[in-house]
Amino acid sequence: MQHPFDMIIKGANLPGPLFTQKFSRYFFFDNDICTSDWLITATQQIIRACFGETGCAHVFASTSYTYLGVIDSREDWLVNIAGLCKQMHDSREYGGFIIVDAQKQWALFQNTPVENGVLGINSDKDLSALNDTIYDIFVDCEIIKGWLNGSGQRERSLVESIGFDYLTALLKYYDK
Repeated sequence: MQHPFDMIIKGANLPGPLFTQKFSRYFFFDNDICTSDWLITATQQIIRACFGETGCAHVFASTSYTYLGVIDSREDWLVNIAGLCKQMHDSREYGGFIIVDAQKQWALFQNTPVENGVLGINSDKDLSALNDTIYDIFVDCEIIKGWLNGSGQRERSLVESIGFDYLTALLKYYDK
């Protein structure tokens, strides 16, 4: 089993750097990884599309770094993550998750359920077949750039609500 600090910088949070290694892609989200079926399903679909169904990842509580268990690529993550979330809550831990791939090909971090999270992956596989699923749940640096450069009301509203400084910091640390 890995320790979360093999891949996560202790005490770090978005928009700053979180990972001890660079990933080739980053996907940001604002749903709770413990309770959002869409987020869990989309994450598993990305991982399976990039790395197949032969792998596992270790799950930790994000605030105490307590080891919660393992999720296997072949298993139903909706069931497994719900169980790990219940285990975490039963121990009076109410933060988010750190999920680190055993092969260090990907990691997911969400400090608390109400904060943004990030999925980092090392894969250049074409994910265009999953674009509808991915971009219903996640944003990437290209989308953030579009918001910052956009002149429409929607873009201005998003930048205003999320914060210009926050978004530019994400690009600083996570854009290629």
